[in-house]
Amino acid sequence: MNGVMVRMFVDSCCSRLIVVREAVKSRTLRKVRVDILMINGEMFECAEVCDIEVNVRGVEITLSCLVEDNLPGWDLIIGIDGIRKQGGVHIRANGDTL
Repeated sequence: MNGVMVRMFVDSCCSRLIVVREAVKSRTLRKVRVDILMINGEMFECAEVCDIEVNVRGVEITLSCLVEDNLPGWDLIIGIDGIRKQGGVHIRANGDTL
């Protein structure tokens, strides 16, 4: 990410990309208001986004990420929006691409 190796988790159940603030401290952050519904039913608000460059297996793309203070164990969570920008994934037996 931005030329630095990071710990990344690909989550096909997450709709948005989320990056830990420490990994983007030199990037320009934009103020937003995004309400996020967690798997346990709780809501929380994300207040910032930034653009990052990601290279996964030779595919380089620019992504807009929500910025959070803490992502235990990870620097970046790639959700469905990031998966789609990389061409999708095959998740069904009949080979449909999400």
